Amino acid sequence: MMTLLETSGYVQSPDVITEELLERVLVSHPEWIDSWVTWSCDKRTAAGWYLLTPKESSIDGSWVVGYYPDGDWYSSPEAARSCAIFIKREIEALRASSKTKHQ
Repeated sequence: MMTLLETSGYVQSPDVITEELLERVLVSHPEWIDSWVTWSCDKRTAAGWYLLTPKESSIDGSWVVGYYPDGDWYSSPEAARSCAIFIKREIEALRASSKTKHQ
């Protein structure tokens, strides 16, 4: 994932990719949301962002984006919006981690 972020130019210009842009893309390609749900479920980490479908969340009919173990969380009935929030936070966490490692 880090190689993708570096070669895409995201690491150097993160403000170009916004939650709004990601949401528009996901509305056009809703089938990609399942891949991000899988990415979230497959992560094995002591801390990090997660994405829960309405079926998995404890909030009726809402998608949930949160930070495990004790962080912010957001809920929305909109799949594309929630996934966009998750993606932006996930890639920002990776970018921040990369900057820390290279200092």
